[in-house]
Amino acid sequence: MLKLLVSLAFIFATAVAQQQPEESPPDASELPFLQTAAKELDAYATLAFKNHFPRRAREAWLEVVSEYDRDDAVAREALGFVRVGTAWQPKPDFQFPKSDEPNAASAKMLDAKWKEVAKKLGDGHRALGDSLTAANKPERARYHFTRSLRFQPTDSKSQAGVGAKTVEGVTGTDLELVLLKRSRMMDKQIAQLSEQTYEVKPSDKKDERLDKAKVTYT
Repeated sequence: MLKLLVSLAFIFATAVAQQQPEESPPDASELPFLQTAAKELDAYATLAFKNHFPRRAREAWLEVVSEYDRDDAVAREALGFVRVGTAWQPKPDFQFPKSDEPNAASAKMLDAKWKEVAKKLGDGHRALGDSLTAANKPERARYHFTRSLRFQPTDSKSQAGVGAKTVEGVTGTDLELVLLKRSRMMDKQIAQLSEQTYEVKPSDKKDERLDKAKVTYT
């Protein structure tokens, strides 16, 4: 059963990987928005950090570095890196705070601020997706529609841009939704099997490998 589950998981992962085209470099027309997006997320992360929500801050700064500007000084320094020549190196003994200090008022304020940021970035990515589609650059257009859904998961125009839809609160392409459905079926089967009991009896059967190793076993 375990081998079957591993095989299915590998097949599903391979199917998803094959669906994802290799990302092409950004067009020059994208750079102003990418820089603006980095600043928006930097500002949100800084606000979250000052209000004792370092985990939210870290997620936003990691997104800046991974999606918008690998060389962003604000995010890099906040995450514990120092510039050495043209590269960023981890600071020795740097420890980023691991736990938030929950505060209802601060959490509500940050949630409201995130909605503003998400709308601005979602709208911007969708607009770029539209313009790049018109410019016959489908790979970059798809990237921006996908990023738009990161911030506005139910946006119908961005969903159409990547061939996605929302089912039971989950947004994804037909393949992704099928994989989700199958993974839930697998989870259900695993839970059912885990709850079953199996009769176990001692056996006099010997194992040559353990005997040669002179291991005591039952």
